[in-house]
Amino acid sequence: MATEEEQLHALCLWDCVDQVLANPSAYYRWHALIPLYLAEKSEEVCAQVKTRLLKDIPVADIEQFFLMTFLAEVTHDLRYSEDAAQILLAIRPLDIERITAFLVYEWGRHVGDGVNRQEFIEALKAAQFPTLIRLLQQQIALRSQVKLAARQITSVKKIALVTPYIANVKHTPTNLSLQHAAILGKLGIEVHIFSTQEIRIADMPKYLGSQGTCKR
Repeated sequence: MATEEEQLHALCLWDCVDQVLANPSAYYRWHALIPLYLAEKSEEVCAQVKTRLLKDIPVADIEQFFLMTFLAEVTHDLRYSEDAAQILLAIRPLDIERITAFLVYEWGRHVGDGVNRQEFIEALKAAQFPTLIRLLQQQIALRSQVKLAARQITSVKKIALVTPYIANVKHTPTNLSLQHAAILGKLGIEVHIFSTQEIRIADMPKYLGSQGTCKR
């Protein structure tokens, strides 16, 4: 027989499922469901929750994307990441911010899982990284068609070194950036390194069915 605490948890879990189903396009309702699902000790109950969500969530792009990113987080099943990526590829108009959020989230999730190199590569392939990145490249190219006026350069005195992320010397890209800056400095060139120091896009959780902060 279930304890009073287990009964209360079950009540909260199924109430949260009902709230998700009432408004499956609300990201915060998916986020509220994550800790309740992960705290559930019964595999049977988890299977029931998953079955109901798969059955009752509308077949619509955003709602299904939230569902798949939620399931990818709580089950660590690569099939859901692949399904989420396929939905992203079909959404029109193209949702650049959502694609970027998904790429950052999947990369960070699998780095955090501590998988080996081959498993990491397979996980990114399952999430359609090559296709999604090419799609982003095409969009960036389309939005960058306005060209700056050409300038005649006779000598280089200053260089802006742009790197996506700065960590510590054990981080290879950081190490390479600092080494390049040192070499250029020795050549008498003034170097400034620019980094966003941020690996998450603005409002990133709003684009996903998971914040990527919980692990099972």
